[in-house]
This record gives sequence, structure tokens and C-alpha cells, in this order.
Amino acid sequence: MKKILLSMALLSGAVLAANAELYFQFEGENLENGSTLNYDGYQYVSVDNIDGTPSGMYQFKVDPEIHLVSSSDVSVSVSTSSNVAVQLCAGGDCETGTNVTKNDVALTANKPLNLQMDWVAPGINFGEDVEIPAVTVLLTAKSSSETITLTVNMGGFTAGVQSVANNGDGIVVDGKSLRYDLKGASQLNVYNLSGKTVMSKKVAGVGSLNLNSLPAGVYLYKISGKSNKTGKFIIK
Repeated sequence: MKKILLSMALLSGAVLAANAELYFQFEGENLENGSTLNYDGYQYVSVDNIDGTPSGMYQFKVDPEIHLVSSSDVSVSVSTSSNVAVQLCAGGDCETGTNVTKNDVALTANKPLNLQMDWVAPGINFGEDVEIPAVTVLLTAKSSSETITLTVNMGGFTAGVQSVANNGDGIVVDGKSLRYDLKGASQLNVYNLSGKTVMSKKVAGVGSLNLNSLPAGVYLYKISGKSNKTGKFIIK
């Protein structure tokens, strides 16, 4: 009798998994199957040279942070089809292409999985504007009993990097002096937009760096060690 009951329990669990309800989620809101999401957000990231120094160029990353949710534990396939190469991770190794499929993606009941589906636009120099092209992605999730889709429209706007915020407090550029307030010993490097190191100094605590020797232009700084900060400043 116990064996029969166990078999029935296993069968019941299999049926439950087969009938799992799938849905996409964005910013905590469930999205209807077959709906369209128009996303105009983006972030920009600095592009470093091979040696780790700032290159003065930036890339725009469009990452709508779409999640996939199931009502029960289930294994699904997730795929993207788009007019440009986009990245899809879906809880595993990331792949990039115009058509990407991730098989055997494990979902835990009612636990949203960030699909990490994003697209990186071409790089630009500081101070430039660029037309970010329109990108359309068809996102598909499929279980043994259900298939859902979501169309995601991204890009299609003009963007530019006109200023770069400091990474954290403690750095102030005032006139031709860079003042710092750091927790411990660090290395401060200043680069021009060609990536050439124009100033270098070991720093710690509270102090300042005289910038009078630098000609007018745009510069980037990088502090590494006990403190890690990056940013840019302009000398007029």
C-alpha cells in the first residue's frame, strides 16, 4: 500500500510540474503572455584599455532586468530572437547572438529568475552624442506544457556622456586642485583621454594634488588600493 501511495504522490508531482504556470515579470509586475514591453532605460560604463587604464570611451548598456517565474519547480528552455546580437544568461553561462537558446533552465516555484537579457550599444567618447539604434527582441520561454512570449523594444534614442559622476565620496576637484579624503594608502593616477598617465601619486588620508601643470582638457582619475574610486574632471 505504501508503494502505491508513493507512486501516486510522484505522479501527482509530475502532473503539477507539467502544468506549471509560466509568466514574465518586470519591476515586480506580472506581464501578460504575448505582450510588448517598451524600455528606454540605459546605463553607461567606462571602457578600459588592455592595461586597465581608462580609455575615455563609454558603452551604453540596456538591461531591462526581466524575470521568469513559474508556479512550481520546472525545467524550461528560454530563447531570444532579435535584429542585433543580445546577451542571454538565464541563470547559467551567458551567450550572445541574434538567436540564442538556453535549454534545461531550472526554475524554483515562485522564485523569479533574472534572465540577464541585455544589449550593449557601440562605444562613444566623452562629450559626444550618439543615436542608439532601435532593438526588438522576441523572448520565449517554453516548458513541456506551455509556451509564453514577450516582445521587448529597446534603444531608439539619442544619448551622450557629458559628465561622469564620482564613484563615491571623498574626491573634490576645485579649480586646479584635486582634494581627497581616503580611508587608507592608495594609488592615485590621472589620465588624459588617450589613456596616457599624466600624474601618479601614492596617497592616504586627507590631502590634495596640484593640477597646475596640466593643460586645459578633460581628464580621468583612478584610485586603487584601500580606496577604489573613478571619475573625471575638466580643466578650463
